Amino acid sequence: MKKSIGDNMIPKDWSFEQGLELIKKSGYDGVELWLGDVPWFQMSTTDAQVEALRRKVESAGLVVSNVSTGLHWESPLSARDPKTREQALRIVERQIETSQILGTNAILVVAGLVTEEVPYNEVYQRCLDARQPPPKPALRSAARTAIPSSDSSSAHASSGRF
Repeated sequence: MKKSIGDNMIPKDWSFEQGLELIKKSGYDGVELWLGDVPWFQMSTTDAQVEALRRKVESAGLVVSNVSTGLHWESPLSARDPKTREQALRIVERQIETSQILGTNAILVVAGLVTEEVPYNEVYQRCLDARQPPPKPALRSAARTAIPSSDSSSAHASSGRF
């Protein structure tokens, strides 16, 4: 069995490289890159910068297991507001784009967020609607999507390497 851990677990005052070194020394095989949760991997990170992240991961003797994000808590695919849903789709698109650059075929998506204002039945229907194929042909890749369980305690993307 191969193990990976999220780069969002790297101490905030450490560099990405320091974190990768500790991850490798701790016996992990890979790292989850968390889009938007760490300073080195944001929605504004360019493709060239993402390629540089991949080189750093590989230089540390690791692989990228998947691309995760916490951005869906603020911009859920199940939001009532169409602009929020549009932003959520853009996040998923960027996850797919970066997963291809990073050499992984797995992303983690928080598909829906049930709140007092947005009940389960609405969230469920919007989640079904959001599972349509991506509009851009380039995004119809081999990326696999992991959707967390309802308690969000764990969800693991299934990629070819993990």
